Amino acid sequence: MNVCAPPPTRITDQPNDVIVENGDGPATFVVGAEGENLTYQWLRDGVEVTDGGNVSGATTPMLRINPVRGEDTGRYSARVRGDHGEVLSEEARLGVLIACMADIDAADFFTFLDFFAAGCP
Repeated sequence: MNVCAPPPTRITDQPNDVIVENGDGPATFVVGAEGENLTYQWLRDGVEVTDGGNVSGATTPMLRINPVRGEDTGRYSARVRGDHGEVLSEEARLGVLIACMADIDAADFFTFLDFFAAGCP
């Protein structure tokens, strides 16, 4: 008699870091998993994400944030549950670039680079 145990629930593709400018988007996180009867729950900084506003896909393999706002910054991971276990993906970071409204011209920028190259803190 040959009895095969069902494969455990496992992550096959980890989500990747995303960097987006404030107000742009979408920021998309995707997780791949194998197992039987899989369910998904995305987390931001360890707290469950819910659909609404600019967020969709909180309980699917693909989380979408559009448009991205500064308060969306964080570490996102997916909890995947199946008939044969529960796993948590690695964290992927969402970085949100906020435009600087300072009055900086090319000369200021090159001065900064000179100081930076010289090791000035």
